[in-house]
Amino acid sequence: MKKLAIFIALSFFACANNIKVVTANDVASFYANYRNHQERLIESKIIRPRLSNFAKELFLETLKSKEKKKEIPVAYSAVLAILTHKGERFILPSGYESLYGNITKEIDLIVNANQRAISPTVGVWVDYTLFKIPPQYEKVADYFRAMKFAQTMPFMINPSTITKVNRKQSDRLLKSALVLKNVIGSSQRLTNLYRAVNDNLNSFIGRADDFSLNDIEDNRGYYELRAILNRNPKCPVDSDIPFLLDRLNRKKRCRVSLSIRLFPPRYTIDNYILANSPKSQRDIVSKHRFNEIIKAISPTKKIPSLFDDHPKLLTQVHKEIQNALIVQKSSYDYDLKIMKTLIDANHIEAFKTYYKMVQTRAYLYKKRTDL
Repeated sequence: MKKLAIFIALSFFACANNIKVVTANDVASFYANYRNHQERLIESKIIRPRLSNFAKELFLETLKSKEKKKEIPVAYSAVLAILTHKGERFILPSGYESLYGNITKEIDLIVNANQRAISPTVGVWVDYTLFKIPPQYEKVADYFRAMKFAQTMPFMINPSTITKVNRKQSDRLLKSALVLKNVIGSSQRLTNLYRAVNDNLNSFIGRADDFSLNDIEDNRGYYELRAILNRNPKCPVDSDIPFLLDRLNRKKRCRVSLSIRLFPPRYTIDNYILANSPKSQRDIVSKHRFNEIIKAISPTKKIPSLFDDHPKLLTQVHKEIQNALIVQKSSYDYDLKIMKTLIDANHIEAFKTYYKMVQTRAYLYKKRTDL
């Protein structure tokens, strides 16, 4: 908070010669710009190059691996490598030529970003509209697509008629996740790069909202792995899987939506608030979004909210926020503290400005890009 105080002082000083009154909204805007600039440097100088190096290395090591039945891992890693190394040719060895068609179709779906479809590489339904490039990533579209691919493609743990994943598909996906886990574990360079990207995402936005390859224990078969992950489920706060967006409540959705991702989407406190709202997120996106967040952060605020008739739920959500404020494990948690400060001081418009601006930084790493 010292940085914010200094920034406020500088803002007043900068405007003094113009005899201008600096509003809370001005300060929120200035500071959010400053924060976004600092965090973009981390993204461009650290996360982006490491993802690029990791993707190419993963593809090459997957090809060299002696793992059996690795068609999905080969196709998956090829797509990731191609997305991060535009224009560079990646040759598949003899026996894998049939994968070229699926790889090409996958990339076309990602680039077009205009439909829900079955992924040609992993064989499950994917919402490809999530790959639409936002303005802030137009100059680094390749990075956006590659990171979104690593976050979005789910290795489904359980079969379900709801997700349209049958037992055979789920078995193949779990085997594929195990292959990727073993490939990464067999290379110290890959292991270091994978850990570095995950660690930076943790501190940049927050913890993973789905299982990652780090959650897979070594030397496990896929039957045993499924049992272990179901026994200690990491229930995602929200879902980006088609058919799960609004149909099921979180408790019922947990087992159905369990999946492993290469670099999972991140948990954020605003997604947590909206996912636990008495109505679905789709219903509250435009009209009620800010009120729900304000009420959850500061329950005493006298504003209309969907939480008004659900005091126990509001208490539960507010407790989660308080814990996040105490621990502050990520840069995004620090932003939450700024937003709480603005709300408590009754600078609601400044809070809205700050929230909207930091969303441009979190956009890629959250599940719900429509929020």
